[in-house]
Amino acid sequence: FCGFFYFFFLPPPPPPPPPKPPPPPPPPGPPAAPAIELLSASPCPFAQKPRILLAELALPHTVTEISLYSGPKPAWFLDANPAGQVPVLLLHDGAPKPQVVPESDAI
Repeated sequence: FCGFFYFFFLPPPPPPPPPKPPPPPPPPGPPAAPAIELLSASPCPFAQKPRILLAELALPHTVTEISLYSGPKPAWFLDANPAGQVPVLLLHDGAPKPQVVPESDAI
């Protein structure tokens, strides 16, 4: 019977702490270019392997077609891969020059 009256004399519980405000949104910036670029040629079976890999992994990428049969290859392509072979994977990570992976087995 004493415990019942004791309940009425207890102090009220403290109020809960206020919720934390959400973090501010990141500042808007320029849209980022795709970080992966594949230099490829459609008829080449070695160039099809990286296309399948990138599609299966659902990685955002761009594909630039290089013609293997119509005249000399562009100078910018030969700068990326002096051997002049496809496929070539360019990894744009913000550096002045992208990282180059020139072998289909390495990709």
